[in-house]
Amino acid sequence: MLFRSSSDIAVLHADIPADRAVVATLGDSDAVQPGQLAVAIGTPFGLDHTITAGIVSAVGREFGTTPGGRPARNLIQTDAPINPGNSGGPLFNAAGEVIGVTTSIESPVRGSVGIGFAVPVNRARAVLAQVRAGKSADPAWLGVAVGTLTPSLASSLGVPSSVSAGLVLSQVVAGGPAAKAGMRGSTAEDGTPQGDVIVAVDGNAIRRTTDLTSYLDRRAPGDVVTVTFYRDGKRSDVKVTLGAWPQASS
Repeated sequence: MLFRSSSDIAVLHADIPADRAVVATLGDSDAVQPGQLAVAIGTPFGLDHTITAGIVSAVGREFGTTPGGRPARNLIQTDAPINPGNSGGPLFNAAGEVIGVTTSIESPVRGSVGIGFAVPVNRARAVLAQVRAGKSADPAWLGVAVGTLTPSLASSLGVPSSVSAGLVLSQVVAGGPAAKAGMRGSTAEDGTPQGDVIVAVDGNAIRRTTDLTSYLDRRAPGDVVTVTFYRDGKRSDVKVTLGAWPQASS
């Protein structure tokens, strides 16, 4: 077994006779939309082979942190009843395709109140591909803290009026990937981000934080990405070698 706490995903190797194994079809979690059917299978409270159903309540959720200390981002939220014992089980769509791996719930009573979360299956697929390729399964890390670009911020940073969205770097971690590439972040005394403004990565438009984190989830430490950003009104590209997400201290 390979477990990466910062991903909250484990890759298992098991010797199971072919006639005893039924392989589930993996879906595309990027295509999941709120309102779609969601079916969870697991062992809540020790009751194995339990099936519950509901809908996808939201996508792109951030909730808590992984055991490795990384913010748990881009989760699928569902109201299909999920309880202790469901974690690690599949979340299916109406076509019977796995769209997520159930991971946690939000509950004041340690039982389902209709708010459960699943790691998107595309994240699990990426971890599997990285392991098969002999790469680290740690999440890729850019080493920045960001804020959303607003019209007033765009004006003060000299970003052209044609640019309607992006992410402002409020902090660039010293010694991190973005810092090594020369990117800059700063914050005003009132907490307003005033650094470089990221608008694309590898040609993919970055409008919201989830755009950036979703893309990085499909990359691996050591990959080189091209970040497009504005500084002092000038558009530039820089190549950044992604690092591995730092593990929390034990």
